[in-house]
Amino acid sequence: MAIGLWNTSFGPVKIEADSSGGTGKLMGVWVYDKEGQEVIGFFSGTANGNVLNFQWEEPSQGAPLQGAGYLVFDPAGTSFTGRWWTANQDRGGDWTGQRGQAQAAPAAPATP
Repeated sequence: MAIGLWNTSFGPVKIEADSSGGTGKLMGVWVYDKEGQEVIGFFSGTANGNVLNFQWEEPSQGAPLQGAGYLVFDPAGTSFTGRWWTANQDRGGDWTGQRGQAQAAPAAPATP
């Protein structure tokens, strides 16, 4: 249900099976523009039914940003809504997406 290309509130996202993780394990990568700089982040987690709980990481100056979140996919598999937050929970927000042809969809990282 979750595997594929998505147009999201954080830009294009590609979700695929995580072959190193076992049943229900997924991984993904997103790209967005932050103050003229391309930011690439990745996540991995476990799908249980239509809910994906994940851990994420985004490179930054100094230590990478890290956190967790969840995505809930609609029964038809055409959209999702969810939330994300940083490890120390000082930042967070909504994350929404629609299935579609993501432009310049990135390749998922080989290792998190």
